[in-house]
Parts: sequence; structure tokens; C-alpha cells
Amino acid sequence: MTQDRTPKDTTAKTSTAARRAVTMSPAEVAENRSRISRVVRDWNTAAVADRDAEIAAASQATADNSTAAAEMQAPPQDPANVTNSQRTNAEATTELTTEAIATNTPPAGSQPAAAFAPSDRLVAIIAPAMELTPTPPSSPSPPQSGRLQVTVLNTGQTVSGMETQTASALVTPNNPAATATAGQQAPAPMVTNQTDEILARLAAANQRVAANSPRGAQGRSPLSDYTLGPMPPVQDEEPSTPLMHLHPDQVTDWVSTTTGRVLVRPFDTAATNPANHAAIAAEIMTAITDITGSNSVAVSIPLMIDNPLPRTRHPNTFLAYNLTPEQERILLDRGIWSSELTTFQVLPLNPPRPSFLFTLSGFTTLDADHATDLVRQVWQDDASAEFFTGLVEAAPEANRAATVDRIRAFIASMTTNLLDIRITGQIRTPHFNVYANGEVLANDNEWAAIRSYLRMRLYESTMHGRATASADFHCSLCHSVDHPRGLCPFPDLQGWRGGARNPPSDSNKTNRNKGKGRASYPFNQLGKRPPRRDRDDRNPGAGGSGAVGAN
Repeated sequence: MTQDRTPKDTTAKTSTAARRAVTMSPAEVAENRSRISRVVRDWNTAAVADRDAEIAAASQATADNSTAAAEMQAPPQDPANVTNSQRTNAEATTELTTEAIATNTPPAGSQPAAAFAPSDRLVAIIAPAMELTPTPPSSPSPPQSGRLQVTVLNTGQTVSGMETQTASALVTPNNPAATATAGQQAPAPMVTNQTDEILARLAAANQRVAANSPRGAQGRSPLSDYTLGPMPPVQDEEPSTPLMHLHPDQVTDWVSTTTGRVLVRPFDTAATNPANHAAIAAEIMTAITDITGSNSVAVSIPLMIDNPLPRTRHPNTFLAYNLTPEQERILLDRGIWSSELTTFQVLPLNPPRPSFLFTLSGFTTLDADHATDLVRQVWQDDASAEFFTGLVEAAPEANRAATVDRIRAFIASMTTNLLDIRITGQIRTPHFNVYANGEVLANDNEWAAIRSYLRMRLYESTMHGRATASADFHCSLCHSVDHPRGLCPFPDLQGWRGGARNPPSDSNKTNRNKGKGRASYPFNQLGKRPPRRDRDDRNPGAGGSGAVGAN
């Protein structure tokens, strides 16, 4: 460690030294001057050496920084190809600094110390203190706050080694936390992006909310709560069946609604009781909100016509309105919406004509292809041709060719479907539904006239017996007229959430039918239409009553 060469304070002895200087002989003054000159020369030499050491350290740090930057940018070199001309600036600077110190000469570019000549007064003041050992100036003081402090991190070997060497330098203001000892890598500062942090917190919050929501952590779509399609069609007796028994004023208001609107007919029998309508309307409104995301949907409750006939059922069709065209399309595309909350059918305000025509009973075959052939033979016989010719002639002459095309398309679209109706003892009484595309016809009147005529025809075969049209069924679950509730296809759908095929009946009805073994659909070989009261399927399959499906 360099000793402190700063002269000690001699202020207290100044007056005594001045008195001695007056009585000193010339020889003593010359000797004191010589001694002071030697002390000052030694002092200057030490100061220059300390200054040169500081300059050399700074030069070395600068050279190491340049070497580190060059090594990170330049490709690795073969140590054998490194020549003396490729020595680093750090080595050259070190040699120059060492030579300057050895010869006591300042490095190139530095200013030499000015010659010091002590004055007579300084000699007089310092001479009495010559017995004290002079010390050179102290080492350079640490840099003050605000100056740059250079800390070199040597994490590899010299450039001549070239073995995965690295050198890094941290040039920061006087900051103790930024310094590092030799051979250690300073930790990289952590940079935090406030935007990323906010987005990350928001995403985590959304995950927590989704995990605690009724939908579950997977964020499932509300549509997943409803049974997927495709859905079987619901066949009505008439095109306007959903609007039957509604008050005319209400129908007028519904038609006059300018916003998107759809008819909604709930499944099962609860909607036939007006006391349930308010609760059902709330369920429909909630379901449509979940399905479409609409917050403005409204539901109109059906009103009964004035002075209805006895035993007239209360209308069970509601109107959902204040919908956008897209929301209306979503509801109509699936048609049937079934969840744990509610199940309903969605129809346009002007429903299409049904494809169902009637049900034939009396054939002694289970083959639907045979039934289709028998029905087509009747539709194309002479009696049917005469009927269709009358329809064509009744049309305006300009429309007769189009009428013929429509009738031919209607006949060509005809299909049949087997209903495996069984009576007591699981005895099969096959029924066949007859369908045709009613939309190809001109209007409802044309459709109704053709259906009425074909329904009254006798369908017979020497091989399969004779069949006639029987009374329409009425499924109390989906309200379709082409099957009883015991054969409703909806409960067979995967993921069905609606009503059951055979719901529990009230105690009076159960006790009334219990043990009687009476069949709702008695087999009639002659194809006679059974009485309407015997076709009541509101409680099929309970106590031997009602139609049941094949096992």
C-alpha cells in the first residue's frame, strides 16, 4: 500500500521557523534549499507514478472492452493462425504503460509535470519540519458520484488462447450493485413490460372466473347444453295448425311485428294450461338469450279465441320477437331446441305445408317398399287420373301446364314409413305413414284437395290385404300427428334432454286403466277407422293402454 506522502501540518511551528530563518547562515540556507528540492522532486515522482498507474488501468479497461466486443462479433479463429500483428490493443497498451513507468516517463499524450522551485518563504516554513519523514501523495481517491466507473469482467482467457473466451464490461455510473468481481458473470437486469403483465393478470382472472362459472373451466358454448341435430320433423295436421285457436287480434299483432320473430311451440302438455304460460314464457326467453345472445328478446303469450267450441284445446304457440335476422336464422336452422330447462320447436310465422298426408292401417306386411308400390298404383289408376285432370282443367289455361308438372312432382315424391304398432300381447298391427312434398303444389287449397281425395281412397292388394286411412295420431310430447307418443323418435336421440316417452300419469288415470288390458289401437282387418276415443294416446304403454314401440 502506498504511504501517505502529504506533509504534516506545520502551521503551529511557523512563527518559530521564521525567527530561525533570520539567524541562519548562508550555508545553512543553501543546505535547506537543497534538501527541500530533493523532497519535492521525490514527491513529484511519486505523484506522476500514481497518475500513470491510473491512466494505465483506464486504458487497460478500454482495451478489454474493445476486445470483448470484437470477440462476440468475429467468428472463432484457429489459435495457430493468430500472429503477433493480431495482438489486442490491451496487450499493446499494457506494454507501453509498463515501459513508461520503468523509464519514469509519462505515456505519450500526457503532459509532463512542471519543475518545482521552492520560494524562500516556503523554505523558511518547511525547513524546521525536515526532521519529519516526507511521504508521497495518497493514491487517487475513488470516483465521485456521477462519474463513470469501469468494471471489467474477465470470464475467459487471453485472445491468444481463443478457447471459447468471452469478455464483458459493465460501464455504469457509480453503482455498487453493478460491479462484479473477476471471473463472475453479473446477472442480467430483469426488464418488465407493463402491458404484458396486465394481459397476463387478465388471462389468469378469466380462467378463474371460467372455472367457477356454471359452464365449467372449459368455457363451453351455451349451445352445448342443447341436444344436437339433425332433428326429426314435426308433422302438423294443417299448415296453419300452430296458429289455430289464437285470437284474431293477436294474430294480426304478431304478423304486424316488424322485428325478427319466430313461433315457439313448447314440447309436452304443460303449455295447454294457461296457468303455466307465464313460467313457460320466462323459460323460452331465457333459452333464446342463451342461444342467440340477445338481450332484447321478448315473448308473447297465446290468447284463446272468443267463444271456443267445447273441448277446444287452448293454443300452445308463443311468439318470440325483437330478434335480428341472424338470431332468427340460428333458431330456425336447428328447429328443435332441447335442454334441461325447456324443450320447444321453432317455426316461421308462415309455416310450410307438412309432408305428412295420412296413415294407412290394414296391410298384412311389414315391408314399406310393398306399401309404397301399392299406394303408387292407386295414385296412378284411372280414378286418380280423372281427379287430377279435373284439377288441371279448373286452373286458368295459362297455368295448366304448370299444374300438371306440380302434380307429377308431388306423386313422384311419395314415400311410406312403417309404424310398428302393437296391441295387447305384443301383437303387431302394422301402420304405414304416407308422405309427399306439399311445397311443390301451388297453395294450401290445392294441397288440401289432393290430400282429402287420396285419403278417401281404398288401398287393396290380393297379396297384402286392404288398407284405409285411419285417424291421425297425436303425440303429446312433440305434437306431431304421424305417430303416438309411445313411438316418438325424439327420446331416442343421443343427448336428448326433453321429456320422456312414457311420463308418469296422474293417479286417477292410472287407477282407471290399471289391469284392464285394453288396447288403444285394436287390429281391424277390414281397415275400418277405430273410434276417436280409442285412439287417445296421452298415456301410452301404461297399464296395457296406448301404443308401444317394437322391442
